[in-house]
Amino acid sequence: MRLFPILFLLFFFSCHSGPELNGHWHLIHNRDHSIESTIDFLDDTSFLYQSHPLYYGGWGGYIDREAQTMHWGGECMMGNWRYQLEADNRWEVYSLKDNDKLVGTMLPHPDCSGVDDLFLDSKMAIQLPILTDTLSDLGSPALVSFLYVGPVKEEYHAIYPNEWYISLGDKIIDSDLSNNFLLFDEQHRVKLPERLQEKIKKLVFLDKNTPLTALEPIIRHYCQKGYGELYLAGITASGKEARLVYRRESLTALEERLE
Repeated sequence: MRLFPILFLLFFFSCHSGPELNGHWHLIHNRDHSIESTIDFLDDTSFLYQSHPLYYGGWGGYIDREAQTMHWGGECMMGNWRYQLEADNRWEVYSLKDNDKLVGTMLPHPDCSGVDDLFLDSKMAIQLPILTDTLSDLGSPALVSFLYVGPVKEEYHAIYPNEWYISLGDKIIDSDLSNNFLLFDEQHRVKLPERLQEKIKKLVFLDKNTPLTALEPIIRHYCQKGYGELYLAGITASGKEARLVYRRESLTALEERLE
């Protein structure tokens, strides 16, 4: 009879030990609960942390399950975290190099596709159109500038009340367009060797419900700067089978469509 309580406790803790860290997870950042990143556990010791949309490549990392620590990053960015299971089966993540400050909460999201996660770490609420006659790859991400055109997420409506905005990287602009574009372009150019600066591609994520006229400031600016083409992002289909694709557009043709 003495064995029964021990077996019961083993059974109880095995059933209530919380979720296993495998598969696809979202990290809801403590500093701003509207911002999420993704973590994909690849095996028992490695994971991929996406602090930006998937086309940025993400950061590889390793996990020490015994010590309950996670380490990721490279030369420019890195994280050293510990994780802890809370009573409600959520994993809280703390920064080891920032006085154990709370980073955020990890929650499992096994059914997400890559496209579903594109705008997690963004204030923009963009729904991509289905595109045909597309490219599946634009080459090195280092040579691509990312621009977004569309509405913001609902929680930002009080700050950005208009129907749509232009976001250059992670900066939403609504005035002084010319200076913002010049600064955006130059910040990208200075990071590259001079021989590569003329190979930069401009990629626009245009919301499918936002009119083409919203692109006018972008089209005018890059026509004046001598660019011959612009790239638009889209998806191959709706649902879990969706893949991110791109379409090359002539700036001259786009400008004519605006007139």
